[in-house]
Amino acid sequence: MSSKRKHWAEIGFAVLRPDERPNTLPPETRSVPYYARVSGFVTGEPAVGDTVEIETSLGRTLRGELLQIDPAYSHGFGLPVLELIEAGLEARLLLWDKEDGGE
Repeated sequence: MSSKRKHWAEIGFAVLRPDERPNTLPPETRSVPYYARVSGFVTGEPAVGDTVEIETSLGRTLRGELLQIDPAYSHGFGLPVLELIEAGLEARLLLWDKEDGGE
């Protein structure tokens, strides 16, 4: 890679091949690789599918297939639960009351 421009990227690689997985796993699980997806910085202008090295935010260097550049977070926490929101507001009021010298 000739350019030194950094990109936030996600790579994937097999941590364990199917033959390296323990026999205690169900057959349908044991028959596929144990696969990792890790984000970090990649330099240059790589293309999706290239094998690249990334540096993670903790300074580790890992090698794998480039899956995405600037990956978005795609997980969610579901719909809001009104009871939890109300409990949080009530707890906050109780804590503020104690800080102000209340009970």
